[in-house]
Amino acid sequence: MTYDETELNLLAQPAFARNPFIETSKNPIISGVDTVLAQHRVIRFRERALVRVKEPFPHYRKLDKQYFEQIASPLLIGYGKSQASIIFDAMRHAGPDLTVNQNLILFGQNRDRQVWDMTKLEFSSGILSDNCVWLSPVEPAATPSEQTDTDVELIMQLAGGSRSTYDDMMQSIAPLIMTIKPMGTVWWIGDSPALDQLIEVLHSIFPYCLASLSPKLITGGRHNYELNEVIGNVARGDSILRTDDMVTCRHLGKHESYFRHKFHTQAGMTVNGNIHHIFTSKTLSNNILNQYTGAHIVKMNDAQPTKVSASKDTQARLVAEICRYAVRLREQGYVYKK
Repeated sequence: MTYDETELNLLAQPAFARNPFIETSKNPIISGVDTVLAQHRVIRFRERALVRVKEPFPHYRKLDKQYFEQIASPLLIGYGKSQASIIFDAMRHAGPDLTVNQNLILFGQNRDRQVWDMTKLEFSSGILSDNCVWLSPVEPAATPSEQTDTDVELIMQLAGGSRSTYDDMMQSIAPLIMTIKPMGTVWWIGDSPALDQLIEVLHSIFPYCLASLSPKLITGGRHNYELNEVIGNVARGDSILRTDDMVTCRHLGKHESYFRHKFHTQAGMTVNGNIHHIFTSKTLSNNILNQYTGAHIVKMNDAQPTKVSASKDTQARLVAEICRYAVRLREQGYVYKK
C-alpha cells in the first residue's frame, strides 16, 4: 500500500493543524479520519498508537485493527474495506505524541482529580488531564503534605498488626509511582490469602497500568512487550521457579532496559527497564537472593485476610499513603529502610 507524499503528511497531522485551505470534504480518507477522531481520542505513546476508552472508566488501550473496526464501523458508513484500512493506518500516526508525559498519573475522574508527577513526587497544578496517559479512577484522600500518620486500616490488618511489616509493605508499593526507584525487585514472602487480596487492591487502583508477569513469563520472552505498556508489574500467584536467565533477572533489579528478540521472529525490541516489580513466594529461597540483584524481601507470614473492604474511601486513603511513602523514600536516598 503506497501513499502520495502530500496525502501522507496531511494524514500524519492532527485534524486541527491541517491546512485550512484544503477542502477535506472532497477527500474521503481525510474526511474519514476526521470523523473518527471527532468521537475518539487517539495519541502516540512509546511508538504505539493508543485510543481512549470510556468504560468501565477512562483509560487508554492499544489501537489495533480489530478494535478500530469495532469503533469505526458505525461511523464510516459507505466506506469500503480498502478505504477503512487506509484510514486505520493514517490514524495510527495522527495523534499527539505523549511519551514526554510518561511521568504523569491522573488520579480521579471528577472535578477534584489530581495529576501526580512521578519525578517531582508531588501533585502538579496546571496540567491538563488530556496530557496524561496513566489514568487511575481513585482520587487521593490527601496530598503527601496533608496526609497524617494515621495508618490505613486495610494495610495494617494485612500486616497482621505489625508496624515494621506495615512500613515494609508501604515502602515496597511506593516505587510504582516513582520515576527514580530503589535498587532491586520486591518479593513478598508468605503463604496467606492476604497477599492475593493486596495484589487485587493494587490492580483496582491502577487498572490497565500494571502487568502481572512472573519471572518465568518475563524470561520466556513472549510477554516482554507488556512491560512497555505499564508503570509496574505486580505478579499474581507464586513466582518461585528456577530460571537460568540471570542476566535478565539482574536487569530487572537494576531497572535497566534490555534487548530481546520478539517472540518467534528475528526482529528485536528494547524492553523498558524502569519498571517496579513485585513478586510473591510462599518461601524464601536462595534463587531469589542469588539471581535478583538487590532483592528487597518483605516477610508477611503473619498477614491475615482482612475484614476491611477495599472501598472507594479506603482506596483513596491508600493512594495518599503511597504518595507519602514515595516522598519518604526520596528522603531516604531512594533506598529501602529496614
